[in-house]
Amino acid sequence: MAAERIVRAAPRPASLVDPATTSPQFVVTGEDKLRLEINNAVAGVRVVLTGRYLDPLSGTIKPLRADVTPLSTGAVSTIIIALNACTLLNLVVRAIDAHVEAGQCFVQLQVVRGGETSLDVIGVLLSGYIGSGFGLGWPGTPLAAPHQGPGWVNAQRDAAIPAGFDPSFTMPSSARWRIRQAGGLLTTSGVAGTRTPYFRMLQQSGFLWSAPTGTPQPPGTTMLHGWGGGLSGSADPMALVGLGPIPTGAMLTTTGSGGASVSVLTQGLQATDQWQYFAVLVEEWRNPVINTA
Repeated sequence: MAAERIVRAAPRPASLVDPATTSPQFVVTGEDKLRLEINNAVAGVRVVLTGRYLDPLSGTIKPLRADVTPLSTGAVSTIIIALNACTLLNLVVRAIDAHVEAGQCFVQLQVVRGGETSLDVIGVLLSGYIGSGFGLGWPGTPLAAPHQGPGWVNAQRDAAIPAGFDPSFTMPSSARWRIRQAGGLLTTSGVAGTRTPYFRMLQQSGFLWSAPTGTPQPPGTTMLHGWGGGLSGSADPMALVGLGPIPTGAMLTTTGSGGASVSVLTQGLQATDQWQYFAVLVEEWRNPVINTA
């Protein structure tokens, strides 16, 4: 019986491989431009675009670079880079000069064509979040939408709540919040009557969720009230802590300024009752209105 023999093709020597012709490319004409759009929540960050292109006139590979300090107000910042006829080889977008977490700075890099007032998108090269220690690279990085991936986990605090008032938080512009938990300390005066705090989530002035803690608070006491995913509203037999639920996965969004908020409404709250140390733990993403034409 004849023995089998495996014949393997000899690898092509690295010196004969031309990266300019073997890697993914995007050929552009003098009519095309790059448009970089940024929705950012971090003051002082600088977004840098770098890359390489093949110049057909000289046959050489040349560098490309542009940078911008974007707004941190929720508005989209845009820069447009004019291109001569060339072949784009690779592009990288990254954040420098400030600490940026995932979920804070969303970018999209497009190839567009047209006049100053009307640009058509003919390609999207990069789309996703950049931050400290990570960026986006074309080719290679998959395109992502603003709500995909982990968000920025941060605590929203109401540090100076006047006596007789409840905590309240208005969402920033162009943002998406998932409420993870909330809570604070309530000290009641000696005025008769129980106090029952309700945690509320509002979208465009409509109630999405409202739930009390499971332990109403008597006068002349100090209690911690908290809400979170997976918690129940059962009463504390020691009457020291009030717990309430938050729906897992509930989202609040804003596309412009305002439009969504979270707050507490305390039934029976008296003018000398005092909330302290109230905080809401949120996971936050950007919610930009990115140009598509």
